[in-house]
Amino acid sequence: MIGVVLSGNLDDGSRGLAAIHQAGGITMVVTPEPKSWRGMPENAIAYDGPINLIGSPDEIAAGIQGHCRAGR
Repeated sequence: MIGVVLSGNLDDGSRGLAAIHQAGGITMVVTPEPKSWRGMPENAIAYDGPINLIGSPDEIAAGIQGHCRAGR
């Protein structure tokens, strides 16, 4: 399973990523640089459990593609 947080304001995405990570899944979060993307991405990064990939939307797309090709 791969969980991705791109935007948002509450903590449901952060809790979801923590559950995915705990179950052995891959977690990704968009880099919270532009003001419009702050909130959920920052919360997800600071929340419980490491994030496998923090990057731009293009980097996240490449990461998903790479993990799918690798069969993980």
